[in-house]
Formats: sequence, C-alpha cells, structure tokens
Amino acid sequence: MNRPPNSRQLSAALLAAGLLGCAPALADLAGISGTLTYYEADGTTETTLADAAYSVLDIHLDFSAENTHGYDNSETLARAIRFANFSASRLTSFVQNDASGSIGSWRPQDSLEMPGIANPLIDSFVTMGGGVGMEAVSNSTDLPFNPWGDATGEAIFNKNLRWHNYNTTQTRVHSDLTIMIGRFVVTGQEARNGANITLNGRADFNYGPGTGIYRQEFSQELIFTPGPAGLAALAFGLGGIRRRRD
Repeated sequence: MNRPPNSRQLSAALLAAGLLGCAPALADLAGISGTLTYYEADGTTETTLADAAYSVLDIHLDFSAENTHGYDNSETLARAIRFANFSASRLTSFVQNDASGSIGSWRPQDSLEMPGIANPLIDSFVTMGGGVGMEAVSNSTDLPFNPWGDATGEAIFNKNLRWHNYNTTQTRVHSDLTIMIGRFVVTGQEARNGANITLNGRADFNYGPGTGIYRQEFSQELIFTPGPAGLAALAFGLGGIRRRRD
C-alpha cells in the first residue's frame, strides 16, 4: 500500500519506552507504529495542523522486535486482528470518502480512487495488508458480517471486531517490517481540539506453513496531533505471546 509522501513518522522509540509499564514483546511484534498526515480541503495537498481540513492517521503492525523463535522477521505473515474494541473522544465520527456513497464503508475494497466520488487519502477503512485506490478491487481483507454488520459508520464501535486476510502475497511484512491495518481520518478542527482514539485487540501472525499461529495482545491510545518534537503522543501496551499449532 502506497503511503503519502512526506508523512510524519511516529517515533518507534515510543514502542520500547514502556509507557504503560508493560513487559517487552516475547517475539518479533513490537507493537503498533503509524504515520500522521494533514491535508487541505482538496484532500490531496499536504499541509500543517494549523491549516488542515483533514488529519489522517495510518496505523501498522510493527514486527521489528527481536525474534525469539528462530524465524526471520522479514518472513512474517500478518493474518488477522481479533477482539478489537475502539473508543473515541473529541470527534463526532470518522471521515469516510469511498465509493459506497453517503453511508460510508470500513471495507478497503470500497476505498477506490474515483475523482469527485471517492478519495482513499481521506477515507477511513481497516485492512490487513492489501491496498486501496487502484488496488482496492484486489484487496482480500475480509470483515465478517458478525460482528461488523453492514460495516458502515458506527460499526467501528461494535464489540470485538475482527478482520483478516489469508492472501500471503498481501500480508507479508514490508521491508521496514510493518504492515498496514487501518486508516483513520478526522477533520482538522477535531484534530486541533485533541481528537483521540483508543484501540484494544489482538494480532495473529505466523511465518508461513507449518509455523503455527502466534498471538499478541495490544492496547493503544492515539491522538491526531503531534506531541513534543513533532511526534504523536502514543501509549502502547503489549500482552504475552500465545501460540498454537494449526
């Protein structure tokens, strides 16, 4: 998935800082990293927070921690997010700008690039790898009807959400050992007012056939404005790795 140029990289050092007093990861999942980008009203021109019409936060699973299981981190395949629960503060709803029309959609397949109709740069969606825009139609990410329902609007606040993708060509981590799991967009005014979200959930991943499933729980708070030194203030929590054989 292409990332917008000049995105403000969120500090990976915060992942290791133990901001919630949590134990370090037991395998290669370090936590969640992200990029924060601001756009003008046209939805394509990057700007600063002060002049932003949209604040866009892309979040990624970060598999850069030490691997304690004898695998190569670059072989990691992200399979699913499970038991995901979102809460939000200081925002009315997430901005959605996709091909579903006024109802909005969290499915990445609807996040097409259609001038005047849909703009994936300022569209909120969840994904597990794959792509949007010109790649949206081939994105294999699935949002099960239960618990997503119609996957529109308020569905993001349903309990124990899950999404998965078993297409290994889409879910292998990138060269920076991350893979995208969602884009969340709020208005610039909401960002300036301190809009934030909290996400709790579990990531499932493996290293290819026969390696079994590893599970990592996480808890995260994200804000849509930069903190000191231009870095977003993120707090991360990591649970223990649990493994089973397929």
